[in-house]
Amino acid sequence: MKYLGYAAIDGAFNGHPSEVAAWTNLYVAWANFGYYKKAGETIDDWLPRMVACVDRAYKLDMWIYVGLDMGRNEEMSRRSTVKRILRALLPYDDRIVVVDVADEPAIDAATAKAWYAKARSVMAEIGMAPHPLAITFTAKQSMHENVITVPRFKSDGTLKGPDIVTLELYSAPANQGEVANLEYVRARIDAAVARIDPKIGVWFWLQGFNRNGAFIGEAELATLNKQSYKFAKKKHRSDGAPLDPKGFLIFNWARKTGEGKVGTKWLPLVKAKHKWIAADLGTMA
Repeated sequence: MKYLGYAAIDGAFNGHPSEVAAWTNLYVAWANFGYYKKAGETIDDWLPRMVACVDRAYKLDMWIYVGLDMGRNEEMSRRSTVKRILRALLPYDDRIVVVDVADEPAIDAATAKAWYAKARSVMAEIGMAPHPLAITFTAKQSMHENVITVPRFKSDGTLKGPDIVTLELYSAPANQGEVANLEYVRARIDAAVARIDPKIGVWFWLQGFNRNGAFIGEAELATLNKQSYKFAKKKHRSDGAPLDPKGFLIFNWARKTGEGKVGTKWLPLVKAKHKWIAADLGTMA
């Protein structure tokens, strides 16, 4: 099975899974970030919204990539919060494929290991399947921070690190031209993957947005999506295999920042490349 799906489809954003279900098979359920709509909202506000959105995607037969968003704030890192989120998603357990503990967290290795242990412990406690754990890093983070070098297993064979590291196939914020854009991605992803335990799988985020207006040139952005996908698929691993990543996520579908409409929903050339990627992956087969 191969997976392709957007973040920021609905919830806090002006979209709907039915808009992308024809070429994607994965729904990114990103706690807090994906459902928090206005200042002052608490988990009591956004978690029911999250569950309703997951339910809608589930009924479309989409698979689910859960983002726990640990590290967003103190509350999101609590065991009680992790437990509440995962317990709310238990009715959809059979469609969950990955649980991602955090997005771009500025943490040390000890904190990361504690987060992995917490998520695994909560899944076991509530009777959820032991889903693969992921963590998302920028390629720049992965090049320099020691948290990326945490191995998957302890010396006694028990799990210690993540099952998957999800890396961002992002260019520099400003468009540097097709050749330089891809080279920026190549250099950083090569360096990042070299530091990850070979027993850990690697998934990727495609750049399905214009860097909040900084990347000018939709045609070049569309090209970058196809080029970076082909590079990652050909060269880098997933689930311990040397090639053929199983999962590509896309940031984002319907998120707007400032005055511009920055996600793929408003970028038809980029959307066309994602449809090409879906056909190449065979996600809808």
